[in-house]
Amino acid sequence: MIMSRKSWVWILAGLWLTGAAFGAGAEAVNVAVRYHCAGGAVLAGNTNLSALNKLLAGRSAGEFEQLALNRVGGLLAKSLQLETNSSTASLVGALLRDVVRNESVGCFSTPASNVFNFVVALHLDAKGAQSWQGNLSRMLGGGGEEFTVERFNGRRWNRGPTDSFWIVPAGDWLVAGRGGDLLPAQTEYLQGVRQHGRPVAALTDNWLEADLDWGRLAVWLPEWSRVLKPAQIHLSVKPDVDKLEWNARVVYEQAIRWESEGWRPPTELVRNPLDSFTAGQDVAAYLNLSPKYALLDGNPLTNQFYAWAMNQMPFQTYMAWPVADASNTLTGLSTSAPAAFNPGLKRFNDSALVWQGAKRRLICTGRRFVAPTLEAEQEKAGQYLLVSFFPLGRHNEPAPEKLWEQIKGRTNLIYYDWELTGPRLAEWRLLGGIMGLREWGRSAEELDARTIDEDWLNGLGAPTGATATEITRPAPNELAMIRKGPIGLTALEMILLSDWLSGGGPGHGEVPAPQGGSPGAGPPPGAR
Repeated sequence: MIMSRKSWVWILAGLWLTGAAFGAGAEAVNVAVRYHCAGGAVLAGNTNLSALNKLLAGRSAGEFEQLALNRVGGLLAKSLQLETNSSTASLVGALLRDVVRNESVGCFSTPASNVFNFVVALHLDAKGAQSWQGNLSRMLGGGGEEFTVERFNGRRWNRGPTDSFWIVPAGDWLVAGRGGDLLPAQTEYLQGVRQHGRPVAALTDNWLEADLDWGRLAVWLPEWSRVLKPAQIHLSVKPDVDKLEWNARVVYEQAIRWESEGWRPPTELVRNPLDSFTAGQDVAAYLNLSPKYALLDGNPLTNQFYAWAMNQMPFQTYMAWPVADASNTLTGLSTSAPAAFNPGLKRFNDSALVWQGAKRRLICTGRRFVAPTLEAEQEKAGQYLLVSFFPLGRHNEPAPEKLWEQIKGRTNLIYYDWELTGPRLAEWRLLGGIMGLREWGRSAEELDARTIDEDWLNGLGAPTGATATEITRPAPNELAMIRKGPIGLTALEMILLSDWLSGGGPGHGEVPAPQGGSPGAGPPPGAR
């Protein structure tokens, strides 16, 4: 059980975000995802990943795994047009547990009917295959019928001309699927098992490899995720000594218009001791933004921006971006920003942007303990707009020059992020609760889920080590991402994912859109 949490972080969340996951083979249909995963047991056997294994061995890890499996199982049952009750969700969750723990490879398509079909080959013994047959029989209301394919005997449950589930035990593997449009993948996997003892060649360096067609996934993705422009994505994950390393290659159909500017970091505003630092440049070029938001004067996403947090207090989180005339830009935002954001903020957490003319600042009201403000700032590098969750002190030492070396002179760098994941996890938990990012319903089931979620996050404690992410632009139609970290996720990603899997978060997962090293011990290391 020790590796189950890590596996579903990478697989189960991806399963739902894509509708369900699985990839390799079958070129003639709308294949949305292909993947090959070595399984959680492989990571469990890697003694170098001490931080990851320690986190996954926590007291509440088993309860949280079951909660996540049941939630994703329920979503998959709905997508598969099965009965949507707790019994079916539990049965689907039991099948997913096998996918999480064992090596598997597969693909799934998104046909015009918006009902996904899939084929998956799972490394599973005879007892496990029998369990799958039993669970499918209970879910589908009968034992199905026997059939033979590629000299293997299997079982099939027909629910209509284009709607059938089937499983085929083949040696130490189980090939399972739904529908008929991915039958070439079924043939490929079964022939591979018959000829070579396995459906495809084993992974060598990588733990996970996946190819995603982001445009074809749109029907399965939640509304907020469609902010990313459609692209073809190749993702790989592998152990790197005591860390996990992500690599992604993102290819767009056409060149994305993006021009590099010289980095202009606010070197006087950013001060030690830091536990996170982020820099980005014109990330809006790769996003589908609302026109009203994209055209806001002084928009940091169409500009370059810098965000950082200090570890002395949880509220010491800041963001700044350069503008030509900070005072005039702030005056313009005093009316345009509330008009664009306040309707969504009202629905989101009952807050609002309010202009305080006497103090020349825009403030977010309606939350207890913290009131983020937007103000104009002047320093030797130029003029900036500054967002503060807590007043910025100027008595601490400035950030070291080595920090700025991570971005200066890099003309193809779009995004850089570094954090001490343990401290940021504690800070985001507190900030998320105050800002309404982490909310649950009040039913007994939802309160139980919240308890399990909080117990699991408490069990994480303070993960040691830093997580660093870089996104570069090697070609006009391409992005490259690399991330290294002890867990593979940032602190904020861990919280958002765990809350979603437990049913928490604002509106149970909806995010509002605008209308129409050790702390202080030195600079953050690069991901390079």
